[in-house]
Amino acid sequence: MGKELYYNYDCEKVGKLKKMLSSVVMIEEDWVNHVHEHFAHGGYHEFLKYVRKWIRNEYGENVTKAQAWVLMYHILDEGVPKALRDKAHDEETNPALYVPQKAAGFAAGAVDTTLEATGRVVSGVTGAVSAPFKKSDSDDERDENGTPTESPP
Repeated sequence: MGKELYYNYDCEKVGKLKKMLSSVVMIEEDWVNHVHEHFAHGGYHEFLKYVRKWIRNEYGENVTKAQAWVLMYHILDEGVPKALRDKAHDEETNPALYVPQKAAGFAAGAVDTTLEATGRVVSGVTGAVSAPFKKSDSDDERDENGTPTESPP
């Protein structure tokens, strides 16, 4: 996992001590970097088009992208709306689901190597356990159903 960032519901960054004493929202630094990358490749338009459309539909004004951005900033600066708060889950991520792309290839290789090594160990143990017991060493013979058959004298 990447670096964890903690914020209170007023969107103020908090440290680990404050995190232990109050409800916080945790995000990953990698998430922030990904969103910045998305915006850098034309994502601002997608983000702002709804705000611009809502203002145009309600007031007949064609606001600029900068005006839409400042409007969003003003709304977001008020903190997390109470309707969006989920104190039971806002501080969590699922580490099993969070695997950065760089680590995905490494993890897959490690799993393959582990499974391959495990297969060799299991195969070796099976061979070692079954080697001393050959069918000819057995005092009684069994048929295909496992029923003992008598050996000819």
